[in-house]
Amino acid sequence: MPKSTSPIAVEESLRDFERTYCPFAHQIDGWSVWPVLRTTVAVRLQQLALVRKGCALSRPQRIGFLLSDLWNFLRLRPSSCVAITATSYLTDRQEDVFRDIRFDDALERIPSAMKVEVINNAGFLPRRRMAARPSTMTTTALDVATSLCARLRRPRCVKAVAALLTRDLQAAFGPECCTGDGVEYQLTYFYWQKRWAKILLRRAKPALLIVADPGEIAYVAAAKELGVSVIELQHGFLDGITHPGYAWSAAVVPYQTTMAIPDQILLFGDVWKEGLDVNGFWGPRLKVVGNPRIDRFRARRAQVRGLQGGREDRPTVMLVTTQGVDTPNVIKYIQAVLRDVTKKNLCVVVKLHPVYESSKDEYLTALGNDRRVQIISGQEDPPTFELLCVADVHVSISSTCHYEAIALGVPTVILPLSGYEAMHYLYEQGHAILAGDEEDFVAAVARCGELGVSPAISERFFRPRALDHLYAEISQAIAESRVANISVVVDTN
Repeated sequence: MPKSTSPIAVEESLRDFERTYCPFAHQIDGWSVWPVLRTTVAVRLQQLALVRKGCALSRPQRIGFLLSDLWNFLRLRPSSCVAITATSYLTDRQEDVFRDIRFDDALERIPSAMKVEVINNAGFLPRRRMAARPSTMTTTALDVATSLCARLRRPRCVKAVAALLTRDLQAAFGPECCTGDGVEYQLTYFYWQKRWAKILLRRAKPALLIVADPGEIAYVAAAKELGVSVIELQHGFLDGITHPGYAWSAAVVPYQTTMAIPDQILLFGDVWKEGLDVNGFWGPRLKVVGNPRIDRFRARRAQVRGLQGGREDRPTVMLVTTQGVDTPNVIKYIQAVLRDVTKKNLCVVVKLHPVYESSKDEYLTALGNDRRVQIISGQEDPPTFELLCVADVHVSISSTCHYEAIALGVPTVILPLSGYEAMHYLYEQGHAILAGDEEDFVAAVARCGELGVSPAISERFFRPRALDHLYAEISQAIAESRVANISVVVDTN
């Protein structure tokens, strides 16, 4: 195990492992499977307890989606592109509908585009009936089929590769790093998920697959095998130093052809591109387009602040966005502010993570008796961006919300808890305040008004006019993919 569990130290350990053991050489169906395992290993080494709490479907719900998926699969028509989305992306309410914050903007101008939805939080299911752009089907049938196949049949080629990777991982990091059965199941799941994803994509006949998560490796591999181009939309925080899904070094470039990675990653701003360029791996795959949601809420915050004016009786709003890690210590920091800041018009809003922290219980027990505290679950309104529009200060640990707060002109404070080092760029550059102990945190919150956010910095994180840039890149990718596929057919004939 690495001497430190910080993201930076863990990433250095993973690179040492890659130089010594060359795990990229281990392939299944011609694909390097080390990327399938890398994030899981990193989370284990960081000792993060990321568990999806209270998000699972009930058996009747799963059966219902399974039957619906089978029916919708039979009715599928060819699509220009397929997007792999998630239920928890139905976040922003617009009048009587909920918008998918990752894909509704991206697909708005694209004809015959379809969404395939991962049901990652059952608490969001009521929103599906009010979706602005409903999904064509879910991945439930594919997930059930994948799980069933992974349990019933583990191919010899998978077992052999899993045994070799388990041996190397345990030699490098110790037996607690992973188990042979765990590695074997994860690789078997990839083996079958790619096959079922390929059936789906062959039926839909898209020119382009769009994902918003580096974990969709099986879908990317399936698309590549069918000659379908792949675009990944930036979904949150990423960099080339701490994020295990992106921090590939230049030494890995020779293995790119065997790695299931997107043809392009569409990024929010120049800062993110610079953060990935540092290693020399991604090269021309990186394109900066911005984020349409940020554009909308920049205008919204300006409107809200204009209405509030300089009213002295307006409450000071501290927004805390949680991540499902180190909850007891997050609560201690909040309690410190409530104890030491005696303003009656202080308002502390705690917005829970939509996937990794679905229960309010721990917060209600510790904070529920204080009238200045409001606790909002991930599937409850208002959404995080609406809360940022009225916030005077934002607090989290290592969330993309730190960057989104800056984009909207909200000062942000980083709590020094599990994984905070991933935000090193923000506090080293002076764009955010890194708190120390609880007393220091209270002082940091008090002086947050002194930390201004200039429009130039905001735009470096999130490029303006995102919708035009996004549409241009997606349209071009679809057109180029179609031309490439026509050329392949001509060459074959």
